[in-house]
Amino acid sequence: MILLPGVVAFTVFLGPLQAVTIDLGRDLAFTREIDDRLLAPVPHVLVALVKVGLAALRGLLGGACVFPLAYWVLGSGYQVRTDQLGVLVALMALTALLGASIGLVLGTAR
Repeated sequence: MILLPGVVAFTVFLGPLQAVTIDLGRDLAFTREIDDRLLAPVPHVLVALVKVGLAALRGLLGGACVFPLAYWVLGSGYQVRTDQLGVLVALMALTALLGASIGLVLGTAR
């Protein structure tokens, strides 16, 4: 039960970081050109925002999947405070956005 917050934070942070970094590493490997940019004539900023937003959503979904699994594994030892649910969701969203943003920086750094 003590490890549950760390597992959730690890999932919410590293999921988006890897999603953006691996995707950009694959796209920018040889041609240094993003396929999304070639397919849709939109500004570079919008392509980056979509990559960060979708990766953050992926991290939030991964973090949300940890809670039912924790209930299944811990059984009666599973205790989550519901009075601070808004704070939990806000911190998870900020952590996911932070992970995706760092992934964007790492993925585009040469």
